[in-house]
Amino acid sequence: HDYKVIFMQRPIGQIAASQAQMIEKLGTEGAKLSEAEIQKSLQNHRQETLQWLETADHMESLEIRYPELIDSPENCITAIHEFLGAELLTSPEEMNSVIDPNLFRQRSKSRPDES
Repeated sequence: HDYKVIFMQRPIGQIAASQAQMIEKLGTEGAKLSEAEIQKSLQNHRQETLQWLETADHMESLEIRYPELIDSPENCITAIHEFLGAELLTSPEEMNSVIDPNLFRQRSKSRPDES
């Protein structure tokens, strides 16, 4: 099978903060790593995944930056529509209605230029 993958890029600091909040909320125990170690591990995993996507013959991918999707959804929706094509994404205009900036709760916990 051939696949089209939309890879959502979210700043690593925000991912780590979101995971920490989820672990706390669930009352579970997270990894016994420092915040810096967790972020480094997440960064390495992302890099490995992106490298794999680049070399996998059966995969075509599009990277979308999550903060940009929240701040300028029209540009991202256009890119997604071009990537998927009108046959797979028949109503791109409806995508904007499901983007909820209120769900972007970790934005203040990391620098905007963080990857």
